[in-house]
Amino acid sequence: MKPVKFDYHAPASLDEALALLRRYGGDAKILAGGQSLMPLLNFRLSRPAALVDLKLAAARDGTISALSARLIIDNGASAGFTAGIASLLLGSTYRIPNVSIEAYEVATNKAPAGAYRAPGAPQAYFALESAIDELASRVGRDPIDLRLAHAATEGDLRTDGKPWPRVGLRECLSGAQAHPLYRAPRRDGEGTGVAVGGWLGGREPATAACRVEPLWRRCTSVS
Repeated sequence: MKPVKFDYHAPASLDEALALLRRYGGDAKILAGGQSLMPLLNFRLSRPAALVDLKLAAARDGTISALSARLIIDNGASAGFTAGIASLLLGSTYRIPNVSIEAYEVATNKAPAGAYRAPGAPQAYFALESAIDELASRVGRDPIDLRLAHAATEGDLRTDGKPWPRVGLRECLSGAQAHPLYRAPRRDGEGTGVAVGGWLGGREPATAACRVEPLWRRCTSVS
């Protein structure tokens, strides 16, 4: 169960990474965190496919009152674990008073699915942000303005009943909205897209251990 043989490079700088991309062109692929991804590649784990059916209810001014979603994760020949994460992100990124999410982990006769960075997040946010953009277009509101009006902040309850710790979603959105590229006039055929993405790295306590080893040790030989 090994992948097809390929050359692995670990560039030490941005310039070195860009040089490798220029050298290999379309044959080059970027791996985020190759040290931990390589074992997954060796097991030939695949990213879980997802089907997300999402609906938003909103007033004419864009105020969102409800979110309903049905999420199906294809885990291949494994039990899976991403539906819960994806569901939490779907229902907790924005302040929406009424949320209903059905999530299913489905085993199928395929290669087992595994985590390739933020499992469940890309699938969830692609559906959620597409719906937010569609809503903004329908009600005639700026996409970032609509997101700012609903962005979760510190203390807001997530769908698991726990409060968000300090998060920078509003700051990120405000910074993007104030950026010259976002405010610059668009020429014909040009557009500016925006989407929110996140992860749950700050939702639980974290600890770290540090041990200092001596650079050398004196050895005594006894004969």
